[in-house]
Amino acid sequence: MSHACPEEDRGRGRLEWRRGLSNPPRTWAGNALALASLLLIGIAMAAWTWRTWPDILIDFGREAYVAWRLAEGEVLHKDVVYVSGPLSPYWNALCFRLLGIGLDTLFIANAAALGALTVIWFGLLRRSADRLGAWVACAVFLTLFAFSQYVGIGNYNYMAPYSHELPHGLLLASLGFLCWDRVARGAGLPWAGAAGLALGLVALTKIEVFAAAALANGIPLFALARRDGAGPTRARCLLFAIGLVLPSVVTTLALSGSLGLEGSLRAVSVGWLRLFGDDLVSLPFYQRGLGSDNLGANLGLAFLWAAKIVLLFVPAFAAATLLHREPFRRPWIAFVSGGLMAAAIAPFEIAWLQAARALPLFAVAGLVYALRRVARARHDTERTTALLQAMLFAFATVMLAKIFFHARIYQYGFALALPAALLLVTTLVSWIPTRLEQRGGSGAVFRGAALAVVLMAILGHLQITARYVEEKSSRFGGVDDAIRVAPGLARVLGSTLEEVQSRTGADEPLAVLPEGVMLNFLARRPLPTPYFSFNPFEVLIYGEDNMIQAFEASPPAAVVLIHHDTSEHGARFLGRNYAIELLAWIREHYRIVRQIGDPPLEPGTRFGVQILESRHRRR
Repeated sequence: MSHACPEEDRGRGRLEWRRGLSNPPRTWAGNALALASLLLIGIAMAAWTWRTWPDILIDFGREAYVAWRLAEGEVLHKDVVYVSGPLSPYWNALCFRLLGIGLDTLFIANAAALGALTVIWFGLLRRSADRLGAWVACAVFLTLFAFSQYVGIGNYNYMAPYSHELPHGLLLASLGFLCWDRVARGAGLPWAGAAGLALGLVALTKIEVFAAAALANGIPLFALARRDGAGPTRARCLLFAIGLVLPSVVTTLALSGSLGLEGSLRAVSVGWLRLFGDDLVSLPFYQRGLGSDNLGANLGLAFLWAAKIVLLFVPAFAAATLLHREPFRRPWIAFVSGGLMAAAIAPFEIAWLQAARALPLFAVAGLVYALRRVARARHDTERTTALLQAMLFAFATVMLAKIFFHARIYQYGFALALPAALLLVTTLVSWIPTRLEQRGGSGAVFRGAALAVVLMAILGHLQITARYVEEKSSRFGGVDDAIRVAPGLARVLGSTLEEVQSRTGADEPLAVLPEGVMLNFLARRPLPTPYFSFNPFEVLIYGEDNMIQAFEASPPAAVVLIHHDTSEHGARFLGRNYAIELLAWIREHYRIVRQIGDPPLEPGTRFGVQILESRHRRR
């Protein structure tokens, strides 16, 4: 531990600021201006992509439907099956109870969570880098991740995520990092308990977020133990452990009344049970997502893109190292350098979505470097900054595990690749220029080049998003549920929704196969069974026989068959390539009363829907 007196610390801090070794004095005005400008970026992105965020058939419909049923008094894992922790669905149910049932409620809650996550990451990066680096990274978050649409399916953004556990887990984990930063800066022991509580809440979301956050939390636990000695370490670990287990204990007790002790324990640990109970890694869907299906080619692309990024910045780094004179260190040099970089890369068509393949290599390198800084830190200020950097890099590295060999910012990467991407931006805009200044070079030269590349990357990604946003030109749904979709989809599903509402009563159950529980939510028609998805993965983990038995025990008033190709899960069409007996049971007990569009679930047909009623139903 450093024993320098306060006057010496303040003197060193002023000197380091002048040399670029630490942050300039924080001012409320500067931070407020930075956050206000980020708010404007967020508002602009929300207005541009307004209501185009969800996918109408898969994933987000589950998020809305489950929350609605819980708000109506049903119980998770009893009335509705679920594959993740209980925190997010019950939080969304609470929002429905407070603000009313509707997609708008989820959009409002998600916008608030997005704003909180942006502010927290601005604070984390502000503490470990500088205000400019933190601002640029958060601007990248809002433009490339928060409202992004890079594939035909929605749901991979923070306004309508396919799984709320990801943004909620990221938010809680980030709060824990702030708590550890306070502990490292000398705050009281309760902050360690708060960090444990944050991690305990993350455990109730998704496994991948918890695993990443747990490793990141372990770094300050061990590092601060070396600094502070046995007494404070024992107290800190005790408070952290109490905070860690408290959410799971409280949740288990709260659910035990409805599920019993064994059932509530399974509800709290469902993610871990699913991880070790099913051989998910062997499924083609997960192998493609991870990149292990073509490991050699994917590794080659990762190294190729890493080399491209390094070579892109070699001229700027060399110039920044060689230009020692004072005029080359002034801010206006950044504009010149940025203009030259932009002019150099503008003629080339860059596949920006592929650049993220290098993120795992960068994250691992950053983690090794940050841990080395922690071990070699000479005083508390340097150690504290390095410790926060090490936590963030550890979190970023493990978050990439599910897509490690095929890293991307689209699809699952909207959340899993976010920390690594923000740290890469901060490294280019802040940490490398600062290091160059420490060694007498021109940080402005490198910073300008980095800002130009980041701006070009933002524009390239926005062009991709624009294509998908423009396709969604038709409104679908009611006043509180309105979303924008492609015109053809709006016509077919709009007619389907009207037909379902006219043929079934408000309390009559509706089954939509293989996917499309969003129709249940929009029509406010409950499911007849705990199952809301019938893709190959769901049929595999729950069992086709169990699904048929559930339908026999509680037959729906109507069935909607939607044309949906589920090839990504290993089988193309329900009733033809999988779940053959399930669809046969439906055909035996139900008759088609209307077809809209082409016949569904047949090769070579375009989108279409069939509405079926019970053969014994009297109208």
